[in-house]
Amino acid sequence: MSKQLRQEIVEYNSMDLDSLFSLLGETEYAATYKFAPGKKSIEKGIEIFDSIKEKLYRKICIEWKYCEKRRNPKFSDTIEIITALIDVIAEILIHIPPALVATILVKKGLDKFCRCSE
Repeated sequence: MSKQLRQEIVEYNSMDLDSLFSLLGETEYAATYKFAPGKKSIEKGIEIFDSIKEKLYRKICIEWKYCEKRRNPKFSDTIEIITALIDVIAEILIHIPPALVATILVKKGLDKFCRCSE
């Protein structure tokens, strides 16, 4: 992982979900997205996230089989799991920063997102 990517991940990881969604609502992708007039950046970010959730679920939970991988000690480190997710989701995110989306997913809870059983 490059020093720049690690720094980006650390910065995102220090932010709360509202701030992350706000950043997502200000991405290059958001500029091409059709929103209802007057939406704030955070609302745009949530809408964008909701629009890609199914693709993310398919890629992370089904194809990558997150629920099987989650017990791997390597993934007890937040930076490591975000880094791994970036590699998994990068190909389905056009004009959306994978590190930003990966951080949102981790902060929201991947076990819940993928509906992992204990």
